[in-house]
Parts: sequence; structure tokens; C-alpha cells
Amino acid sequence: MASPPSPKAAQYIRMSSDHQDLSPDMQKAAIQAYAERNGISVVATYFDDGKSGLTLQKRPAMRQLLADVTKPESCISIVLVLDVTRWGRFQDPDASAYYEFHCRLNGVDVRYVAEPFSDAPALVASLVKGLKRFMAADFSRELSVKTTAGQHAAIDKGFQLGSVPCLGFDRVAVSKGDGRQRLLRRDEHKAGNREHVRWVLGPESEVKTVKRIFQLYASSRISVLNLARRLQAEDVCTRHGEPITEWNLYTLLRCEAVIGTFVWGRADPEGKRRSEGDHRFIRVPGMSNPIISPELFQRVQAKLNDRRHLVFTKSLLIESLRDAIAAEPTLRAHQLRRHACPCSDTYVNHFGSIREGWAGAGA
Repeated sequence: MASPPSPKAAQYIRMSSDHQDLSPDMQKAAIQAYAERNGISVVATYFDDGKSGLTLQKRPAMRQLLADVTKPESCISIVLVLDVTRWGRFQDPDASAYYEFHCRLNGVDVRYVAEPFSDAPALVASLVKGLKRFMAADFSRELSVKTTAGQHAAIDKGFQLGSVPCLGFDRVAVSKGDGRQRLLRRDEHKAGNREHVRWVLGPESEVKTVKRIFQLYASSRISVLNLARRLQAEDVCTRHGEPITEWNLYTLLRCEAVIGTFVWGRADPEGKRRSEGDHRFIRVPGMSNPIISPELFQRVQAKLNDRRHLVFTKSLLIESLRDAIAAEPTLRAHQLRRHACPCSDTYVNHFGSIREGWAGAGA
């Protein structure tokens, strides 16, 4: 007699910033070993690279997985995940259970291959799994508190966090041990927890370009889009060597670092803007040498505030994406702003995933 076909599984891999030791290759190896022991064929992979496990919002692969298990033509009967934390560190443990139950409702079992309860009786597995979910959520809360405290301490000492503006600034790594400083290259990172980062003015040519951008925008009727086109025609590039776009300019024109003020925590992890009175929203004047005067900065803010907010429709997004793909057939999501398209998150919010946005543009 012919042996029954082996069950088909999808593996979900999530790389995160807090557990870089759990590399994709390590997760895949553990899942493959479990699959071989249990006669399971892994036929699909869903991979979220460097994504927070706190919410589903910025995890397109998991959202796609949850959508795919509902499709009648799906052949997947199992989802294999390394452990409960890779499924997610949701602050509400019921969210993790809900997404797992969503899979079971559609005939797909979720198995955690590295958990001790993976082969335990149902009652024991449920109890341990619930405890693990609470532990994962609590770990994230504690990590958030410690991280925030460390960030505030670094800012209090005059150091900066995050990415520098697209023009006008460089980064200097400062040793926590002896205070030695070294200029970081444009693609170089600090040495982990052994160094802090301080922003300094960039090359004189960039500083002059930033001054010119603010003067042009404040003293004329030019729009941000037309200013970007003018700069592109002049081959003005960002600090990474890419053509400057409309979205680069919006960020630069709003950046208070050009007047020497460092701003941190303006938005929460889900991208929602915090109020000025929120203790997590930090604004520290005098953190770096200014490039322009506060008066010029305020003139630019007034003009930006007067313009009508852009309202993106699906047709407008598709049209922009089609133009970008026509100009660069091998276009990738991280290159969207190079072609004056909205960022990838805008397409995810409107279409559900980057893949759906590309499909809408006929790519």
C-alpha cells in the first residue's frame, strides 16, 4: 500500500532587534529538524525581517500568512514556528492566542517546535503556552522600560539617537570608556553598547545645500515637489548618494536639528504622534550646532502648515508606482522614495501588503 502523503507546512520566521542570536538560519534549521522527525514537508516560508513582535501592523509576512490560511486552495495544514516569542510578544496575550485560533478555525495547526509543551497533553500545553505568552509580553514591557531609561540617560549626556537627516550632518562615535571619538562613515555603525553617538555638522558643501534649500522654499512660491525636481536636475543627492526626493525634503524641512534642537520620541511604536506634554516626547535645544536661524525655520514651518495635506488614493498610489517601475523595472520597496513615491508603509496601509500594491500596478 502507498503511504499517505506527508502533511504540508509553512514555516514562519521572524527576526527581531532584541534577539539577534535567533538568526533566520537557526530558526529554519530547528524547524527543518522537527519537520523531518515528524514526517512533515515544509512547502512555504513567511519571513518578517527585523520586525517588532508587539503588533501585527508592521509584519507583512504574518499578515499574509493569516490571509493565506483562509484560502480554499491552500494546501497548508500546519504552521511551524520556533517558539512562542517568534509568533509575537503581543502586549495583550490574548492577541497571540487569537491569531493562533484563527489558524485552527481554518484547519491549520500552529506548532512551536522548540517549546517543551509541543508534544505535551492538550491541557498541560494550554497552561504552559498561556504562561509563556504572559512571560513574552512581560519581557517586552520590562525591555521597553529599560531601553527608554537608557535612551533618556544618553540624551541627558548630550548624545543623539536614530538616523541623521538626509543632508548636513555626520555622526561621531564616542567611547563610553575613555571618551575617544571617531567619525563614522556614512554606512558605519557604532560599536554596540561600547559607544554613544553625537551628531556634528557634515561637509561644508552639504551645509550650504541645506541653507539653500530652506532659503529657496521660504522665499519663493515653489512647492516641495518642484523643489525636489529642481534639486534632482542639479544632481543633488542625499548623504547616501541617492537623488533627493520630495519625501526627503519633507523630512529635512521639518527636522529641528537644523536649528540645533534634538527631538526624540515624537511617535509611538505604531507611528501615532504623541502630544507635546507626553514625558516620552523629548525636545532638547542646543544639542548640535545650528545650520539655519530659528526665524527661517519658523517661516518654512508656516508655509508647510499652510499647504493642503496630501490625500493618497489607491489610484494615485498605483499611478506613482507604475511610473517608478517604468523608470526602474527591478524596483524594490526600499527604493520607492528615490522615485518620489510614498514610503512602503503607505502602500501596506492601503493595500494590505507590498505584494498587493505591486500587483495593482501590474508588476
